Amino acid sequence: MLFLSTAGAKLRARAAVLIILFIGALTSAKLLLMRGASTPKRGKSTSDNRKPARSPLRADELATLTAGYRRWLARQPLSVNTRRTYLGRVRQYCAYLAAGANDYGDPLRDPHARDYAIRDFKSHLKKSRKAKPASVNLTLAALEPV
Repeated sequence: MLFLSTAGAKLRARAAVLIILFIGALTSAKLLLMRGASTPKRGKSTSDNRKPARSPLRADELATLTAGYRRWLARQPLSVNTRRTYLGRVRQYCAYLAAGANDYGDPLRDPHARDYAIRDFKSHLKKSRKAKPASVNLTLAALEPV
């Protein structure tokens, strides 16, 4: 009798393992199918809500922005080093915009485009330039009045 109950328990355990493996295989297949359906095709981004790319901003527009920012900085109660650092960060942002990274419209006139351009610039700082969080936050603080 002990032999039958042990053999029965082993059989039930094997059946349970087979059921679990079968359900796991179905779930994995379903996940693979779901993942494959949501994966974007090569060359497409996951969000296609971007406006058509615009030509890079003109140098005179960016020079006007920098000059206006310099005048604004002169009126602020900031140290000389802070002013110099902020102006350098705004120049970096202008160089980024001049490189043609404005996919959402005109970041100097359209608030929506400005927000997306600053978001993309923040991502650029983190990924391409390997900037530390404190440097990124300093840049964002400098760009706030822009």
